[in-house]
Amino acid sequence: MKRVFAAVDLSENARSAAGDHVRRLRDEFGDANVKWVAPANLHLTLSFFGDCSPEQISLVKAAVSETASESSRFSAFLKGAGVFPRPASPKVFWLGIDDGGKSAEMKKRIEGILEPEGFQSEKKRFRPHLTIARSRDPGSVKALAERHLSAEFEPVEFEITRITIYESILTPAGSEYSVIDTAELCG
Repeated sequence: MKRVFAAVDLSENARSAAGDHVRRLRDEFGDANVKWVAPANLHLTLSFFGDCSPEQISLVKAAVSETASESSRFSAFLKGAGVFPRPASPKVFWLGIDDGGKSAEMKKRIEGILEPEGFQSEKKRFRPHLTIARSRDPGSVKALAERHLSAEFEPVEFEITRITIYESILTPAGSEYSVIDTAELCG
């Protein structure tokens, strides 16, 4: 069994801009009780499938391939900062992605193909974002949340050209991601 998810990756300039934002926050709040996401691991998760057997991974590959073949490449903007669930108790720190709803369409297609195969679709509203940090003690990071939310973050445009299927490997240092497969979007 492998922990599997489908995602889209950032361009190098978008990854660099997100990494710069994270570094500024880390420099100012180095002792904050958060686990930062390494810039190399930043991605936009479309669908998280959890533990999958080899047969289920084959189904995910087919669904992602079909979705990619029906989807054109598109531009997106990395812009805006937020937290989940709310600023008073921030557990997840994120940067927003504005893509005109295209990633939500791909997510819906993938999950629609897989639902008859026994996969569960996520019920919560999809909000495209990059998770940059997580906190297990939301009460201790309110100042960090305020700084993150008020930071000036210039929008960065990037192109989404493929969907990647990753395995998420949990380690004491955090999650590590290994590419299982990629599917190119239509030109």
